[in-house]
Amino acid sequence: MNTRHQIKILLFISVVVLITLSVIQYYLVNNTYQLTKEKYYAEVKKEIGKITASKEVEALDDSSKAVLKLVAHQYVKEHLSKPDFFKRLRAMNNAAIGNGNLQLMDLIRKSPLSRGVRYKSQYDEIVLETNGHADTLLIASQPPFLHLGSPFNTNNTLKLSTGNTYSSDNEHDKSNGRVKTHERFKLHFLQSQYLDVSVWKDEVLKRMYGVFLLATALIIGVSMVLFFIFRAMLRQKKLADIKTDFANNITHELKTPLSSVSIIFKSINRPEVKQDPQMLSEMLLSLERQFVKIQHTVDNVLDSAMAADMRIEMERVDIAAFLTTYSNNQAFGTHQLVTNILPEKVIIRTNLVLLEKVLDNLLQNAIKYTKPGSVISLTSRVDAHWYSIAVSDNGPGIAKEHQRLIFNKFYRVPEQNRHTVKGLGLGLYLVKQVMENLQGSINLESTIDGGSTFTIKLPLHES
Repeated sequence: MNTRHQIKILLFISVVVLITLSVIQYYLVNNTYQLTKEKYYAEVKKEIGKITASKEVEALDDSSKAVLKLVAHQYVKEHLSKPDFFKRLRAMNNAAIGNGNLQLMDLIRKSPLSRGVRYKSQYDEIVLETNGHADTLLIASQPPFLHLGSPFNTNNTLKLSTGNTYSSDNEHDKSNGRVKTHERFKLHFLQSQYLDVSVWKDEVLKRMYGVFLLATALIIGVSMVLFFIFRAMLRQKKLADIKTDFANNITHELKTPLSSVSIIFKSINRPEVKQDPQMLSEMLLSLERQFVKIQHTVDNVLDSAMAADMRIEMERVDIAAFLTTYSNNQAFGTHQLVTNILPEKVIIRTNLVLLEKVLDNLLQNAIKYTKPGSVISLTSRVDAHWYSIAVSDNGPGIAKEHQRLIFNKFYRVPEQNRHTVKGLGLGLYLVKQVMENLQGSINLESTIDGGSTFTIKLPLHES
């Protein structure tokens, strides 16, 4: 199983673990959420129960029941209609407990546990029985009669209690020295108490804030750990790929000249070569060329190893004069060099040896990646506080996805790697390192089949 498949499997396992952990976290947090909600309900019920069980509230409730009994008596005696019964009941109930009701709601508001909670006590059923005849004044299917608290009808209504109450109204008659009691009517009513706990979400979320924070932190923490693990793995894989590419490239770069050197040595030892001075001279020149290639490859590898620790000695130079001399000394047998260098004297601080290596590298790349007879241009200009030097070609160009990678160590554009262009992928890396040491920069502008332009920028010297 290769590394790519291993990474995919590990990624799949990590995603499954993360999803499983998230599901478990959700289950635990949701259970805690429900338990906190139930605990809050129980605490509110207990707190409201304490308030409604006080003598003051019990007195209010007794007053309300007394009013109901009185109006029921009037209903029987005066033969009131049901609408008149409830109209009179509401008016007399408000008059009897109005101030006390306001005090009750104020007590509920002031309690920390019941803050925001509303309370009501209502009659759901009222049945009046006279002479064995039952008269139903209010049934459960009708709107209830609120006699204490504040009105509400929400989805967060919580039943506090419910109960049946029976009461009778008796008349005392004295005759023949005896007291006789006659029952005028019986009163039966169903009373319920409710709470509006619409504020429960805010209260529960406030209590659960720490749990939510810890659960979220755990998920984020695990995700970050997995992210850093995979990033480290990908970096290790990238380094391994770079090492493999480097080994393949340097083996290829050294194998050809070493093979040539081996052939040359064998040829030099042949008698006919020793006896022909011209042939021997050509062999030695060929041997020297192969040595230069090997030396150039080794120098690039050594330069890349020392690039970060490079110590630069800067000097004041006339960059325009240097570029003019440099371009005049270039001789391209297969390509044409066109220059457009600013003639004005411009002083900068730089290292000419390193700058020349940078320009050599850019020009050699332009030659390698363009067809014979192509035009390569070298131009310069002044941009604000920078002196810019651009090397342009009309080669195949570089795709956008590779442009940000070509300055990486050992990186080579894959399309070119499959053709005849040789290299270790160190040239542009060294160029970037040198430009940073020269306090400058390099950037690329390129399009497919539209050529490439590498622009280096050097800071102008402040007089």
